[in-house]
Amino acid sequence: VSSHRFYSLGQQRTEVTHVAPVTREDLLDGSEPRSEVESDPELPAVTERVVRDLIIAGGFGLLLEASAAEHAARQRAMKTATDNANTLVRNLTREMNRARQDAITTEISEIVGGAEALARAGAQREEEES
Repeated sequence: VSSHRFYSLGQQRTEVTHVAPVTREDLLDGSEPRSEVESDPELPAVTERVVRDLIIAGGFGLLLEASAAEHAARQRAMKTATDNANTLVRNLTREMNRARQDAITTEISEIVGGAEALARAGAQREEEES
């Protein structure tokens, strides 16, 4: 079975995993049990149940690993998106502050220019009157 393997938040890999660690032929050679121990229920029934439970547990483990790997990938993606958004906000804030500062500087220059023009006009009137 090919699935995602979770190693850490920063590392996941796709791996091929063998769910059943043994085959039925490994446990029984076809005609007689490998062990001379008698069991109740019979060894083939026990073996079938154990192997089936092993496969189910292995499959469930693979699902958990894949879920953890997906969660870690989503966390990394959200962190990257948050970092990018913070950088964008910081850059836009700087641009807006510069634009506001330029507008204020322009207004102050216009006010100072107007005041100087009024002062010159007043000085010229005084000269003309005298």
